[in-house]
Amino acid sequence: MTGYPTHKTVKTKPYSVWDGIRTRCNNPKACNYANYGGKGITICSEWDNDFQAFAAWYLQECESLGIDPETNNYQVDKDELCNALGIVPAIYSPTTCKLVSHTHNKLLRKKPINPTHELIDSDGNELTVTNLRVFCDTHGLSYAAMRNVTSGRTKQHGGYSLKI
Repeated sequence: MTGYPTHKTVKTKPYSVWDGIRTRCNNPKACNYANYGGKGITICSEWDNDFQAFAAWYLQECESLGIDPETNNYQVDKDELCNALGIVPAIYSPTTCKLVSHTHNKLLRKKPINPTHELIDSDGNELTVTNLRVFCDTHGLSYAAMRNVTSGRTKQHGGYSLKI
């Protein structure tokens, strides 16, 4: 992917996202550095040194999700894939990042009340849920109703019940 403006006065969404990632990972004077670069979170050299490489990844992700690269409300998430791959501290890179909705990303930041829940779906499949909020958001379920299921106050919600 080529042709995206690179001068910082040109405020495209991909450039603003890229610049924000670089700032919070690399600039100790940035207000949110302590929560990113200060904790060892980095940006891969491919993206750090080349806006066009980041823009190509970003536009491909937008296309695969069917969202507009300039007007979407999606954010670059590194935590979900880094956690799944056991990468600590997290790194912003093409293999560890994905675009997620603002709502989904916000739910990822909340600590689950009960970290692990063993559920059974309507087909009898067993599931281990480590973040009930994300699970509910992903499956279009009411978090409050699923909390009732996991606490034993309700038998099932949306086809999911507590494994006994």
